Amino acid sequence: VYGVSQLEAVNISASSLAIQWGPPSNTGCLEGYQVCWSLADKSQINCTTKSRHELEATSITGLTLCTNYIVNVISLGSSGTTSPPVNITTSSAPEKIKRVTIWSSTVSNITAVWTLPSHSQCLQGIQVCLSLRDGNQSNCTIQSSHGHAAWTFTELTPCSRYIVNVTTISLSGEYSEAVTASAISAPALSKVNNFRAVTTSNSIQLDWEAPTEGTQCLEEYSV
Repeated sequence: VYGVSQLEAVNISASSLAIQWGPPSNTGCLEGYQVCWSLADKSQINCTTKSRHELEATSITGLTLCTNYIVNVISLGSSGTTSPPVNITTSSAPEKIKRVTIWSSTVSNITAVWTLPSHSQCLQGIQVCLSLRDGNQSNCTIQSSHGHAAWTFTELTPCSRYIVNVTTISLSGEYSEAVTASAISAPALSKVNNFRAVTTSNSIQLDWEAPTEGTQCLEEYSV
């Protein structure tokens, strides 16, 4: 019986991951698969079997965050034969940020602050990204997990809606689930033009013209 192909780990979180693979090149006598995983030192071995008629994938749960694991898949033949194991080494993700808050928002700047997770000893950095809420353009930066837990994005468009997401990065390069916060940059409104007042014995008529710039988020006037 032949070994599996394209073995990979996907949907990695702090406590679980999924394993998927392609079937062997010859499936004539294939009965199923055995999937085993253990710590990198080959301790705490766990195994499960899958029928050849099931999807070539399985979920592994109960993992420890920021930990290296070895996963191997063996093809099982109809006569009791087995293929050589196909192995990969993978790591569970780090714990995600506890919360993200928008500290300040001006016409062109947005400052986000966050709280690190309880278990930060395995982190190598923090990724902070800003994107328009209605688009996919992102501005990302990575800073040390030992640095100040805040970042200011500059040169923004006035009166625009943004999403900030913050992700932890483990020493092995795995990314946590992102934690997000919404923000709106402040308007850059100009003063009205040609303001004038016409008075009578019992009334005052006020007239003005709209600003010529910065009116994209103008909703009303306060008199």
